[in-house]
Amino acid sequence: MCDTGKIPVYVVFAGPVLMGKDTEKDTLMNDQSSELLAYIQSQIEEINTIHAQAEKALNAVQGKDHVTKWKRKVIDGLEPYVSQAYLQHITKEWLETTYFVGDVFDELADEVDMCRRHLKKLVKDIQTIGIP
Repeated sequence: MCDTGKIPVYVVFAGPVLMGKDTEKDTLMNDQSSELLAYIQSQIEEINTIHAQAEKALNAVQGKDHVTKWKRKVIDGLEPYVSQAYLQHITKEWLETTYFVGDVFDELADEVDMCRRHLKKLVKDIQTIGIP
C-alpha cells in the first residue's frame, strides 16, 4: 500500500519485473532470434528458387554448383548466430557428406530437400528452445 495522503492505493505487479542486464540480454536474444528466423526464411525461399532454376538447367552439374555455393553462403550467414558445434554439424552434413543416388538431378533434389529440412528444424528449435 502506498500512502498518497488521502486515499490508500494498492500497487499490484502482474508478473516479475525485469531490470538491468537481464532485460537487455532478453531483448538482444529476441532481436537475434528474429534476425536469424528472418534470414532462415529468406534462405528457404532462395533455395526454392535456385532448385526450380536448376531443374530447368540443361547442365545438372552447374545447378549442383549453384546449390553448393548457396550452402556455403548460408553456413557463413549462420556463423554469427549459432554455436560452433551446430556450425560444425551443419557444415559436415551439407558440405562434407556426399550421397550418390545415380541421377544428378535426383541427387540435387535430395540435397535441396535435406537443406530445407535442416533449416525448418532450425526454425522449430529456435522457436522452442532457443538458438543452438
